[in-house]
Amino acid sequence: IAQKKVQQAKDDALYQRFFDEGQRLFGKEQYDPAVAAFQSARAVKKTAEVEAYLNQALIQQAKATAGRKGGKERQELEAQLAEEKERRT
Repeated sequence: IAQKKVQQAKDDALYQRFFDEGQRLFGKEQYDPAVAAFQSARAVKKTAEVEAYLNQALIQQAKATAGRKGGKERQELEAQLAEEKERRT
């Protein structure tokens, strides 16, 4: 039982490190590494909080990619995101 608690504490610390790094990178609009950090946190411990941040990072990553590609791709992405949002509500 003690060993299990030690492992849980290590997992919690690892999760928090990845999660904090994801938030820091997201704040700097570095979406690719933020997505990777949030995915690593989710691999350690799946929580609603990390899922929400990961989804936001993925959306922002897609918007940034579409913005670099041009107007048509951005319009298509915006339409797809609006459709997804409507489906969820």
